[in-house]
Amino acid sequence: GGDDLPRDRASAPQVSASAPAPDPVADGPDEQDVPEAESVNLLTPDGARTAIDALKPLMGGTKVTDFTLYGEHASAEAPLKSNAALYDRFSYRDGRAKNDDMGGTLTSGSTTIDLNSVDWDALPALLKTAEKTLNVDDPESSYVIVDPSSPFHNDRPVLRVYVSDSHGGAFLTAELDGRVIERNPRPKG
Repeated sequence: GGDDLPRDRASAPQVSASAPAPDPVADGPDEQDVPEAESVNLLTPDGARTAIDALKPLMGGTKVTDFTLYGEHASAEAPLKSNAALYDRFSYRDGRAKNDDMGGTLTSGSTTIDLNSVDWDALPALLKTAEKTLNVDDPESSYVIVDPSSPFHNDRPVLRVYVSDSHGGAFLTAELDGRVIERNPRPKG
């Protein structure tokens, strides 16, 4: 059985040769992530939460004075921690959140809304309802606005779901849990 030893030794390099293999595999997902991040639809429950999770550390929380969610990107305005009368604008695109270094002064009486208080699981049904009931049959773009205080609804927080095509758009207003409050359809011809 002395022959076994060389054979063992011969197989040893193969083992070490295959050891680095996990590295390229580990790199693989990273490389794929880049195009994937761009094609992620943020107008989904997971997409919305992904954007919010990315924005949260920059904004210092999930309370915003304005939040707009598009298929490819999101924008938010949040009050400064140091001065609640001022806000910064933030955006999320291609998997990255950033402070846009553009802000301003909040109008007096501005309120915030916690983005975690929105039932994002209701989003797909709301988008479907908007596409079906607002007389915009083939919308080219859709987006959702979280309004912390709607003047048309007793200053309560609402979601507005917009659908539009080359001839303009229409929207519906819903509670944060996804119940439709009212529709503003495009006039039927």
